[in-house]
Amino acid sequence: MSTPLWRPSAERCAAARLIEFTERLSTRGFGPFTDYAELHRWSIESKDEFWHAVLEYGEIAHSGDATRVRVGDDLPGAEWFPDVELNYAENLLRAPDESLAIIFEAERDEFRREISFGELRGLVARARAGFGKENAENAPNNAQQPTTNQQDETKNKRSTLTRTKR
Repeated sequence: MSTPLWRPSAERCAAARLIEFTERLSTRGFGPFTDYAELHRWSIESKDEFWHAVLEYGEIAHSGDATRVRVGDDLPGAEWFPDVELNYAENLLRAPDESLAIIFEAERDEFRREISFGELRGLVARARAGFGKENAENAPNNAQQPTTNQQDETKNKRSTLTRTKR
């Protein structure tokens, strides 16, 4: 096996979210996990406990009852958290306004664009408003399934990125 190009410092490892997660699991009666292999083995052997812990630790916003973690044992094929509904946008956009959401940096020039979570939430709200009141609840589905005319237009047009130098 080749030598790794980089190894994190002991301080960085101790501050990792994975370490925090395994310590929290230990306070709840799971573990202790002395290495990643033990955590991985437990996550496979105790799928329901592991994924419920992930939902809790990740503070994943959801509605419904998360008591039932899984229906069925086939992987793939099991139904996960069957009594829970998630709003992916809500979970992905919940960071503080000033936190960076997107950093774009061009490889060939010095163009760099940063978008904060506050700006991104505003852009998402504008896009959602464009769907209209009738289609707002189905907006993600509508956005993912363009009409034939939209598909044809997309094939015939070349996308451009509006650049603003800083």
